[in-house]
Amino acid sequence: MRAAVRIATLMMALMLSAGALAAQQRDAERWAALLDNPSNTMRQAAVDSLGRAGAAAVPPLVLRLADSVQDRRYWAAVALTRVGPAGSEAVPALITALLGSDRAVRTRAAAALGAIGASSVLPLTRVVADSATQFWGAMALSRLGPHLEPALPALVTALDHGDAVARAEVILAIGEWGRPVPAAIPGMVRALAIADPWLRTRAAIILPQMGADARAALPALQALLGDPNPDVRARAAEAIAAIREPRE
Repeated sequence: MRAAVRIATLMMALMLSAGALAAQQRDAERWAALLDNPSNTMRQAAVDSLGRAGAAAVPPLVLRLADSVQDRRYWAAVALTRVGPAGSEAVPALITALLGSDRAVRTRAAAALGAIGASSVLPLTRVVADSATQFWGAMALSRLGPHLEPALPALVTALDHGDAVARAEVILAIGEWGRPVPAAIPGMVRALAIADPWLRTRAAIILPQMGADARAALPALQALLGDPNPDVRARAAEAIAAIREPRE
């Protein structure tokens, strides 16, 4: 008798739980539909509510990420940024959006992947390993800070591939790890020799974060003190000073 009562109680709890989940999903679908509202105020209210809905918001937002209408993809990515780690099931769809053709959507997808956190890292290592998509992979990874460790080998390898803008983004992503990455120093030194001011300045800014081993970069940085670009010269001088006299 007692066993039957326990089973009945468990079934009732499961039914109530399923009912609550279904109600949450219906609410999420209604809020997702409001992302089409022409009022930015209403859209922002929908984003906030979808963020509070957590995982229940993911299915309707994933559907919107696959929509042919650019505005729907954009606002779905915005809402998934608010959902954060609970949106891990949306990572594949966000990766697809990250590799799409609309820059605004790609930027928002990168932000959403960063907000989701650790579950975004491994898929993004494959993106950053392809020189055709390296820039966007690095942009997304740069938002993952403390979760970056599994991606560091791919980022170090990417330092010697892709165009100058993409490689500069890779350097910034490595810097977001917030700790020395000695394996990245040779690639950053090689970046200092590439005739692109943006890439040179990014390498000079991040090199002092690489710890005592960054002293190996001093000759390359000193060579940049005569660079024709004033920003390159200034960043090289700052890097030299920071490497020679590291802060406690």
